[in-house]
Order: sequence, then structure tokens, then C-alpha cells
Amino acid sequence: MIIDLTFLDSIALAVFIIYIGGIVGGIWLLWSASGRMKILGWVILVESVIAAALLAFMSSKYWIGREGEAIDVKLFSDFYTIMYMYIPLALGGAILFAVGIAWTRWMQRGKSVLGTLLICTFIPLLAIISTQLLVSLTRKQAPVLPDPARDILIAPGFEISIFATKPADRPTSIIFGPDRAMYIANENGDIWGISMEDGSSWKYASGFVVPVGLAWREDSLFVASRGKITALRDTDGDRIADNEKVILSDLPAGLHPWHGNNGIVFGEDDRLYFPVGASTDAGVETYPLAASILSVNPDGSDLQVYASGLRNSYRLALNGFGDMFATDNGPGTLDVTPPDELNHIVKGADYGFPKQFGLALPGSGTVSPVALFPPHASANGIVFYQADQFPSEYFDNAFVTLWTLGQIYRVQLTKGADGNYHSLTSIFVSGLKNPVDITTGPDGSLYAIDYGNNVIYKISYKAKP
Repeated sequence: MIIDLTFLDSIALAVFIIYIGGIVGGIWLLWSASGRMKILGWVILVESVIAAALLAFMSSKYWIGREGEAIDVKLFSDFYTIMYMYIPLALGGAILFAVGIAWTRWMQRGKSVLGTLLICTFIPLLAIISTQLLVSLTRKQAPVLPDPARDILIAPGFEISIFATKPADRPTSIIFGPDRAMYIANENGDIWGISMEDGSSWKYASGFVVPVGLAWREDSLFVASRGKITALRDTDGDRIADNEKVILSDLPAGLHPWHGNNGIVFGEDDRLYFPVGASTDAGVETYPLAASILSVNPDGSDLQVYASGLRNSYRLALNGFGDMFATDNGPGTLDVTPPDELNHIVKGADYGFPKQFGLALPGSGTVSPVALFPPHASANGIVFYQADQFPSEYFDNAFVTLWTLGQIYRVQLTKGADGNYHSLTSIFVSGLKNPVDITTGPDGSLYAIDYGNNVIYKISYKAKP
């Protein structure tokens, strides 16, 4: 869930609070008043209900989050929803209710017809004016999709295009299934499938709380969402998951904002691997399963800590040797901000958090990253290119999405005789908004999802070598 009020949303919310105050005020007059004041209560109540319903309906189509899909609120889904949305709403309604009572009593003191007229016409006038204003602003501030040829830079010889914008809605994860279709997870809890043949889409599953990772194993799609991992199957072939099994639950999630169990991948041993973010920004970790890479059997049994000392790894990927790598994001509260990292994940290794960031000091007992990215780059998605649409020198290169910088890095890794990796990094794509995940399609192209502007990008080499 994101609480990121745009200008339009702020206006709509403020007007909605007034309508809620009108509903409460109308009910109060019906309960406490008599005669003409009771009729006035009926008028205010009916007007406010109609206006609030109209605003709610219009918001679902125009305003709530439509300026960049800024708000995705599940009713009372967690503490932050209550704290940021419903408490201010209740307080605002209470204040307006109190002001309305005082104003009504003052206007009715002399039994003024003008006072009654003003009260009865205020809400309809506000509804008309605010609706016209909001619709006008919506049209003026409609989001504009980037022009890849103009706004995005890519390595010579490659081209990037917009593959699709719908059904991406704050997308968080992308993968291709055994049916060669694309599957994406949206932050609102939906999992969508997209046909690579005709571009049609279907909702494969829904109801998850911030799904952030997808992994296929045979005909089962494993979904990592807040605090749990679920296995989905479509048993009747209608492209909708009808069998759901939670294999893990109660994982550390949300203890620090945006930290939790993240992307998932199956290893060569058929175990499921996934990172869990730290419970703090840079403090001592007190949760045994946090700040680590965990592994588990596909049925959820035999949960183990595979590696530790990783602050907030978002994705895991295997290269051609079967070695595992993980992106990791650095803290933001230290005096000196360390770089983000790409780590070669080895069983039992300690990668330093929270004692050490970046390159390991001699004798520290921690493992250095194989590649570094700029501080606060938010290195998230990773894929090793193992197709043949790109030139051969790109085979088994890692491609890493940097959320904050709007870039995709190319990481060339060389494995030494001692088993250690050396890297060469370069900017492959720049000019994106918030690329969060990346994968290879059945056609050999790379596909990247942009959380910031709800775009699925396709990256291809212009001509097969």
C-alpha cells in the first residue's frame, strides 16, 4: 500500500470529509431535533449521501491514484492505512461536524429562512463546483507515457519499446510461465497473465497483500507476498488459479518499511530460496529469520537460514554455473551512505549487515560484494541473460534494475579459478522511472516492468548477430 496523495487526491479527500461531516450532521439533527430542524436534517443527510456516493464513484474512475496511480488502499488492511487515512478522515469529519452544529444553531437563532437556504444549498453547490474542477484538473494532468526513442537511452545496437501498459498497475514482479505467457504481480494483490501471441490478458489470481515475487515450478506458480509464500495451480485449464496452498506464513514482514520476504527462485537442488529484509534500517538484527536468505522445500518443510548479513535483498537469480546472486539495498540513516550491492550467495556466508557495508575488511569474517551500485540506487530486479537474441558477449551477463536512478545496469561477471567472481558494470538503459524487475522472454528479448509509470518494456537487439 502507498499513501502518496497527489494534488487531485487531496482535493477529493477534503471534499469527501465535508460530505462525511454532512452525513453525521444530518443524522445528529434527525436524532436530536424536531419540527423544521428535523426536516433540515433529512435534507442535509440525503444531499450528503448522494454527493459522497457520486464522489466515490467518480474517484474510482478519475481521481484516486489516477495521477500516476498514487493510492492503492485496502480497507483497514494494516496499521498504516488506519493511521494515514481513516484517523485524519474521522478527525476532519468531527471538526466539520462541530463547526456545522455551531453554525446551524447560530443561523437558526433568529429562525432565518436565509440560514436554512444556505445550509440546504451548500452541499449541492460544492458537489457541482468540485466535480467540474476535479474533472478539469484530471484532463490537464493526465499522465503521459514516455517516448522510448526520445526519453530513454540504451546501449548501441539495442532498442527499447513499450510492450504493454495494461494490466500493469504498480507492477512488482514479472516472469514467464510454462505456457510461454507473461505473468506480472501488481501491488494491489492481483496476478495477471498476458498472451505473447495476441496481447490479451486475464486475471490469474487476486487477494494477495503486496505480492513481490513469482516463481514457476512445473504447473505451480509460487507467490511471495507480505509474510507468506503461496503455491497456485490452475487445475481445469481456464487460466484462473483454482487451487491455493500457503506453504509458509508468519515470515518477518513490515517490521521496517518496505522490508519483508521478497523475490523467490528455485535452486538446482529444487529448494525454494528467498531473501527476507532486515527489521531495522541499520541497527542490530533481533529476528533470526530477517536480514538473510532462507531456503525451504516446495511443500514448506525444512525452513533453513542459507546466508545472513543482507540488509534488504530484493531478488535472487542463478547464472549459467548454477551460482546464486542477490541484489541488496543499503541503509539511509548512516553518516556515510554505503553503495548498493550485488552478492554471490554462498551457503553459510555472512555478508556484513549491520556491522559492515561494501567491501569486507580483512579478518572481518564477512564476504565482499561482487559488484557495487551507487548509494540509494535501490538495486532490485536481476536476471542472467541466457538466450540468443543478444550478441554472444552478452550471454550470462547480469542485468540489474536500479529503481531510484531509473536505470538498468549490465554486469559482466568472470569466475576465477578460485571460484571468486570479478565484475565489470556499465549503464545499459537510462531514462526509466522506477524499474523494479526484469526477466527474459521466450523470444530472447528482455522484459522490464516500471513501477513508476505502469509500463512493461521490451528490450531487443536490432539485428540478430
